[in-house]
This record gives sequence, C-alpha cells and structure tokens, in this order.
Amino acid sequence: MTDHQATDMLVVILGEGIVASQLAGLFASHGARTFLVRTSGELGGSSACAIPNVGLFTSLEEASNAIRAAAWIIEASELDLDRRRGLLRRLEDLLLEGALVTVDESILPLSILAEGMSSRLLRRFAIAHFFVPVDRLPLVEIVPSALMPDERTNLLVRNLRALGRTPMSCRDLPGFIANRIGFYLLALATREAIERKIPFDLVDATAHSSWGLPRSGVFGLIDLIGVETTVRLMSTLADLLPNDLALQAVMPRGHTLFEFLAQGVGPRSFYRPRTETRPKQVWRAGQQQYVDIKVRTDDVKNGAREEEIASFSKFVSERVATYVRLICEEHAISEDVAWEAMRLGYGWSKKAMRVPSGKKLVWIAA
Repeated sequence: MTDHQATDMLVVILGEGIVASQLAGLFASHGARTFLVRTSGELGGSSACAIPNVGLFTSLEEASNAIRAAAWIIEASELDLDRRRGLLRRLEDLLLEGALVTVDESILPLSILAEGMSSRLLRRFAIAHFFVPVDRLPLVEIVPSALMPDERTNLLVRNLRALGRTPMSCRDLPGFIANRIGFYLLALATREAIERKIPFDLVDATAHSSWGLPRSGVFGLIDLIGVETTVRLMSTLADLLPNDLALQAVMPRGHTLFEFLAQGVGPRSFYRPRTETRPKQVWRAGQQQYVDIKVRTDDVKNGAREEEIASFSKFVSERVATYVRLICEEHAISEDVAWEAMRLGYGWSKKAMRVPSGKKLVWIAA
C-alpha cells in the first residue's frame, strides 16, 4: 500500500460483526484484495459475502492460504479474551514474514492482549483501534508492541493514512484517549440526568446545542453502541482503572445503567423509532415507560427548565474539562490533541466545550 492507494495489498480481517464488515468495506473501496474470516464457529451458510469486492471464508483453516499471502491481518472478532488470544496464536505459523498483525480493540491495553505471545508475533503486533461508522470517523488509535521495529510502525501509519485515516499514537492504558473521555462523559451525564430527573431527549438536545456533540447526544449514542455493550465496556474500564478516582466516582456498580440491566426494569434502548401508528418515543425513567418525544432543541434555551438545564450543562462540562486534563497528563499530550481525538473519533464539533483563550484553545465549562 502506498500513500495514495491500496491496490495489490492482500488484507485478511478476522470477524463477522459490524466493525469487521465496515473495515472490509473500507479496504475494498481503496482497492485492497480483502477477505473476511468468520471466527465465532457458530455461523454456517453460504460462503458468499454481501460486501462488494470482499471474499468470505467460513473458518481459519479455509482461509490459511490467504493468511499466508496477506500483508495485513486484522483481528476484529467479538470473541472473549481467551479465544482472541488463542486465535492470534494460531496465526503465527501462517504469517508472511513482513506481515502486520493488528487488533481492533477499544478498551483492553496491549499488555493484556499480548499475554503469552511469542516475540516473533510481537515484532509485528499492534493495536489499531478504528472508530465506527468508519466512513464518518477517521480516527485510529495505535499502540505498537514494544518489540515492533520503528519501520513497521511507520508502515502501519502510512497504510492508515492511505486509507484516509488519522492515526494517533497512545500510551498502553485502558480505553486509550477517546474512549476514556467518551465513556466518562456518558457515565457522568447519564447519572446526573437520572438524579436530576431531566428527560433523556432534553439531555441529548443539550449535548448537541450546548456541548457540540453529534445529534445522537448521550442517550442516543448509548443506543447506537447498545445499552448492554455500553454497560459491559464501562464495567471493564472501571475494573482496569481502580485508581482512577474520577472514573470510579461516576461508574460505580450502582450506576443506573447497571441497575436497569440487573433489575430487568429498564429499556434495552432509550429511544424507539417512529412507526406508522406512533411518533418516535423516549424512555422516561421516572414513569418506567416510553413516551412520545415533544422536546426540540430550542426548548433547551426557551423552555421552562432553562435554569436547570444550564446548571446540568455547567456541572457536566466542568468535570469533563478536569478529566480531559488528567488524560492529557497520563498520555503526555496537549489538550488540543485530546480535543482532536474526540472530534475525529466521536464526531464532536470543533468548538465542543471550548472557547478561544489568546492563541490557544482550552477546555472550559460550557
């Protein structure tokens, strides 16, 4: 792959979920010879792939010849940790000498994924965390193995840029940069909204109009990720960072999202789409039911709850600002870099929670 095209590169992507499928489409659209490999062992059926110009193998054994010829193998499965480690170990004897091996991982540090990995595999191994949807979010957080030579890391960076991605180096810390900030915001905003009894659609309108987040806001984003997936990732992040007191303060096991799932009384999504017989609906925690949406963005500024919303917005944004500074210290990056990660990985606007201060942009309370 050159800096301008991806033709003639053979890429094998291990996985069959949304992320793996979007990555396959991305590589194929740039001219790479691309194959998906099913890894769950549970999906049978046709070996035809619905993604244009992408081949499909139904097992690792069936894909062995393609793996032997591949310049880049990406693990993007949804398997548990032990099975992922086993999958990576099975690759070792099949790899082309110069091949890159990366994993698409959003929370776990490389040190955990690489446990028990051979030095031969570590010399070509890195985390390359893509954000979805890949056609709108170009950030890729990268964490190369300590044994990976600089020339291979540079090759990975060039390959990502050729795909229209923006690679960002991170320290090997749980959640890296964007998800540490993003999940902190999700946990804090959901907790405060529920404790203050602020309707979820009003929170999302505030997140878009006042904070500069995409229209999905907070609860809409959780729906996109999946409520159960969000809870699982929050739980993993909190477990891996017991000394992050700010994170622990907003993500205890008593967080309402955990309670929703544990008690079985909450929603599996916060919004229900419009149908022919009813408008779009949102979950009302106090009523334990879905209600028709009546809030619009203008209500944030002109509604009867303006003062309450302003207090909520200020409280959340001040704490996010403080947390961002903590992440910047941990990763030895500037606040501008942290903001860029959120813009490219989460779709935050250029002015999200920021105002000019001289020549430098700093995070402030909204």
